Amino acid sequence: MFDLTGKTALVTGSTQGIGFAIAKALAEQGAAVYVHGARDLAKCRAASEKIPGSIPVTADLLDVGQIDALYDKTGAVDILVLNASIQYKRAWDAFTLAEYDEQMDCNLKASYFMMQKYVPAMKEKGWGRIVTLGSVNQYNEHPELSLYGVSKAAQFKLVKN
Repeated sequence: MFDLTGKTALVTGSTQGIGFAIAKALAEQGAAVYVHGARDLAKCRAASEKIPGSIPVTADLLDVGQIDALYDKTGAVDILVLNASIQYKRAWDAFTLAEYDEQMDCNLKASYFMMQKYVPAMKEKGWGRIVTLGSVNQYNEHPELSLYGVSKAAQFKLVKN
């Protein structure tokens, strides 16, 4: 594939699923990888043990203040993969305020503040990559994923701009 020796990566939401696979692939290409989970350090450590050389870190990205604490743990990274997301299936008019806020905060607000924190060091180095994971729902309609689609479309535009 490609050589990432000497590069550092942070993959949010990487204790399972796609995030875990991305973290593992980056490590296999030589990157030093931070495996991130929201709150459960034991789960984060268990995932990290399956990726040689990786480091487990936790931060609840719904709390913007924890993004600063996460940066204090990881320092600057070369590759920032914004994978963490929340998806509720509801009709567009059935979301509670808390569900709306949680989904938008995780899928969009956290991405914004993560980029705000990590991008300056990438600019200073003259090298960095930001990867976000989109969804078919940002392009296609689904009767129970309207808010998820909106949050992913907004995240996409944030990174493209």
